Amino acid sequence: MPGFLMGGREDYERHYIDMTGSYDDYLARFSGKTRSTLRRKRRKMENESGGSLDLRLYSRPEEMDEFVHHAVPLSRITYQARLLDAGLPEGEIARAEMRELAWQDRVRAFLLFLNGEPVAYLYLPVIGETLVYAYLGYDPAHANLSPGTVLQMAALERLFAEQRYRYFDFTEGDGAHKRLFGTRSATCASYLLLRPTLANRALLSSLKAFDAAVGNARSLAARTGAEHLLRRALRT
Repeated sequence: MPGFLMGGREDYERHYIDMTGSYDDYLARFSGKTRSTLRRKRRKMENESGGSLDLRLYSRPEEMDEFVHHAVPLSRITYQARLLDAGLPEGEIARAEMRELAWQDRVRAFLLFLNGEPVAYLYLPVIGETLVYAYLGYDPAHANLSPGTVLQMAALERLFAEQRYRYFDFTEGDGAHKRLFGTRSATCASYLLLRPTLANRALLSSLKAFDAAVGNARSLAARTGAEHLLRRALRT
């Protein structure tokens, strides 16, 4: 699009899982130490839950209201909702969309329960042969049990067994969670394209200055050790 200004550019790796093969094939890509850690976390959750994992799948239209009933209150207390404004969408419009996707067999939603109470959720719309990592959250009171990780792996085991999907798309962002579970990545970029008016030039200059200030603050926090303390404080 010639004649436009580019600004706010962000380059990142978009991680995904290539779901050809079996769950055992996927598990084999991890190091022996990582596989052992994942199994230990699952056993710990099972022991706390009476000896078995209480994982529930919701994919039919009549099941979506039950998923929302359990998942929305849980979402409200997660750090994704409190700090990132990335909790599950609420309201009748969101529910109607979930039901419509379920009617089309284009959604997989999971809840992990501990002693009858939901502790983690995962919501995955389906586009073609691709599962989209839309919403995940867990109860911070049970963070010591790694419910998000346990749910992620247990859900993947179920999804691989369907032998329907080609990819699991972790979407934009380059977090450690996505790097760990993804098998491949694609280099991507997001940016703004604006008409070259004075107002837009001023806007992009302000954005550039803000990004530079944030980058300097992050570098300072990393050098002084304040970043780790701040992250821990925000999640409590």
